[in-house]
Amino acid sequence: MSFFLSEDNLEKIHRLLISEIVDVPDFESAPRGKPIREIIVCSFELTNPRNRIITSPARAANYGFGVGELCWYVRGDRDLETMRYYNKRMTQFSDDGITINSAYGNRIFKNRWGGSAGGMAPVSQFDLVIEELKKDPDSRRAVMHINEPTDLLRAVEHGSKDVPCTMSLQLLIRDRKLHMHVLMRSNDVVWGMPYDVFSFTSLQEAFLYGLQAAGVPVDDLGSYHHTAGSMHLYEPHYEMARVVRGEDIPTPSPMKPFTLDGLKQLAEEDEPMVRMEDWADIWASPRPSYSDDSIGWMFSQLVEHKNKRITEALNKEKNDQQT
Repeated sequence: MSFFLSEDNLEKIHRLLISEIVDVPDFESAPRGKPIREIIVCSFELTNPRNRIITSPARAANYGFGVGELCWYVRGDRDLETMRYYNKRMTQFSDDGITINSAYGNRIFKNRWGGSAGGMAPVSQFDLVIEELKKDPDSRRAVMHINEPTDLLRAVEHGSKDVPCTMSLQLLIRDRKLHMHVLMRSNDVVWGMPYDVFSFTSLQEAFLYGLQAAGVPVDDLGSYHHTAGSMHLYEPHYEMARVVRGEDIPTPSPMKPFTLDGLKQLAEEDEPMVRMEDWADIWASPRPSYSDDSIGWMFSQLVEHKNKRITEALNKEKNDQQT
């Protein structure tokens, strides 16, 4: 119990965690009747947060979904429909069939706090973090809370299916580098962790540029730190996990630094364009021009996902005509 590792790339962290859970789990349990193997109080450090991609053929991560989810976070959205376009399973996690309660970006960027008589105007959690780090760059108080007591109340009293897995994001500036610690109550090493780390390290990089723009003395990224109360593997993925841990995969190259303007353009303009345009128009639309390779790669993942959805729809139409 209390497992820790440190590597400079997510690919190796992913395989090491899977090996640990398959071979020497702390426990085998079955929350909500679903058998898992798990290690509890699991922590890892990704010393290069830009090395955030896994390329395992067995896992076959869909970074169209990963980028779409990141854009959804950046906009502060909470609608189900957008995420259902990227992952049809998301319907399982909505209580009302319209929204996703645990939308992290909404809780970070859109929820407003304050506004009491004589106090400061309502601000987001990230606004508060910027103000705190402007006052004291060495602060330990720069924490954005995701999971709240009302989430457990909704689950206990009303059977909510949508309790955030992430507890908090903490920013720490040390030696003029921005470190981030993400605390999670629960993390699935196959389904969730690769996308969580992709999104959170991308947000860490966006936070860096936002802090720099606000005049906070920070030069570059430090490490990304991740702690999960339960890091687990579901029974249907046991065999996949055995394949993943045995793969001989070259270490991916780190993504290059992106720009905050580029990420905003991707999230606010280009992702909705790709997702919502008619099929006949998507190929005729001018492709955006990006000054950094990382945002260009993210855009290509969105287009690749669009291709999958078009192919699925065409195949369904063909099958319907034949029946």
